[in-house]
Amino acid sequence: MDLNALGREPIPGASPVGQDARYDLEYDQLQGEIDKLNSVTNLTEVSWKRVVELGTNILETKSKDLLAAVYLSVGLLHEAGLEGMGTGSQVLRDMVASFWDDCFPPKKRLRGRINAFSWWQEKTTAWLKGLPPDPVPAELHRTILENVEALDKSLGELLPDLPPLRDVIVAVKRLPVQSPPQEEQRGKSGEDPADQTQGQDQGQAQAQNRTQAQDNGEDKVSEPSPSRSEAQAPSSAKSASPVLSAVPPEDVASARKALGAAATAFVGLGRGADPTDSWVWKAARIAAWLAVKTLPPNQGGQTMIPAPDVDIKAALRKLIAEGKFREAAFAAESRFPGAIFWFDLQQVTAKALEGLGEDYAPALAVVRGELWDLLTRFQGLEQLAFVDGTPFADPETKAWITTLAGGARGTGTQGGAAEDDEFVHRALEQAESRYTKKDEPGALDALSTALRAAPNGPAKIQLRLAQMDMLSRSGRFALAVTLAEELLTEMENRDLATWAPELTVDVLRACHGAYLGKGGEANLARARELAGMVGRIRPAAALNLAI
Repeated sequence: MDLNALGREPIPGASPVGQDARYDLEYDQLQGEIDKLNSVTNLTEVSWKRVVELGTNILETKSKDLLAAVYLSVGLLHEAGLEGMGTGSQVLRDMVASFWDDCFPPKKRLRGRINAFSWWQEKTTAWLKGLPPDPVPAELHRTILENVEALDKSLGELLPDLPPLRDVIVAVKRLPVQSPPQEEQRGKSGEDPADQTQGQDQGQAQAQNRTQAQDNGEDKVSEPSPSRSEAQAPSSAKSASPVLSAVPPEDVASARKALGAAATAFVGLGRGADPTDSWVWKAARIAAWLAVKTLPPNQGGQTMIPAPDVDIKAALRKLIAEGKFREAAFAAESRFPGAIFWFDLQQVTAKALEGLGEDYAPALAVVRGELWDLLTRFQGLEQLAFVDGTPFADPETKAWITTLAGGARGTGTQGGAAEDDEFVHRALEQAESRYTKKDEPGALDALSTALRAAPNGPAKIQLRLAQMDMLSRSGRFALAVTLAEELLTEMENRDLATWAPELTVDVLRACHGAYLGKGGEANLARARELAGMVGRIRPAAALNLAI
């Protein structure tokens, strides 16, 4: 199909807009590429060619999805320059005109549609600002401007809460345009080119005066600077793919970056050749975590790292529940480069690899071992949270992490300890499933039922920590503090710090969060006291606690 027709040609089959492809494997791969823009390490670059391929296939054969369309449009910028912008803007214009009522995300999720076009405007504006000052063919310039202005007019009627596409329009208008040949100028107007040049000079002077007036505050158009995740605007019309240089790096930083790029390239090739090769899974983790040198900056355990979509986690765990282990493992890995601290993905990957059996046992050992090594180097990393409070590791994942110490190089712990871990794991999985479905009472009841059958004290403490975590995540800090007081009393009575210092630190950190969340002078004083107790047991773990 001609890409220019992609926005107006229906999906083959009964439904012209297809089906919601959000949890389709190709959609996961597309989102995984885009997520690399937010990677804190910046070791892996977005494959815009892959973005174009995936976006095209989704829009042509699976779903008229606006987010896929804006991803495709930005991908075309990087792959085909302004010609790509002409095509991408045509696709967006046509999709809005042809499929607005029924396309995805559905109309009831207007915020999702607004976010999609806001993202497109941000990325496109920044890309345009990074272009060299080469003149643009007049016909191409006219096509782009017409498409963007028509799109802006339509969205102004359909999405009144969406800011106008003014920044893109202004950036397009400021592009230098090629003048037609002198013979063509004379033939069209009958005037001498010198006379036309004089008129053009006058027009340019007037335009400069208007620009100066804007810069002095008169009817000035706001132009936000690119976000940190931008920095991908090309210095030429087409961005180049990363190429491994044959020249040896001259310093450690260059060598580290080259290693990350080589590991990423190996993952892409190796996964297609032999996905059971454990080195493929190890290389993915080298590429992701190679640049991590310290804990992410945070305040009270909350970082500024953008939060992932928690619906993805539910979808991945659903795949596992349905026995689709290979799909779950590969979908989780496709998200990994853009969410290197979302440890729920690691738990999903490990569980999926376990389900795939003996052939993937070496890969499972790598996934477990590499994560354990990371968490050993950076104590307390799994206790941190994203910018919106979503934890790096939910209760189920934290319970799984506790099994890594005894079996990081294998497939799990042995004997009764493994049975106890499995009991806690199942209980947390059941509770988290209910919690993600907005059944908070059911989730808490599931943990209470498990508490009554818990095989030992540590298991009970982990389950009660999970209850407190859920209450805190729901903003019910008063109830969370009540549980915290009970846990602290039990911790003292059992002398937990002597025989289980790591579990003690987990208890103290969780209780610290509950008191901090409740607020008030007395509770904040208690939170500072608990932070001090953490510091006496494991100083590094207290560094990111508010005191």
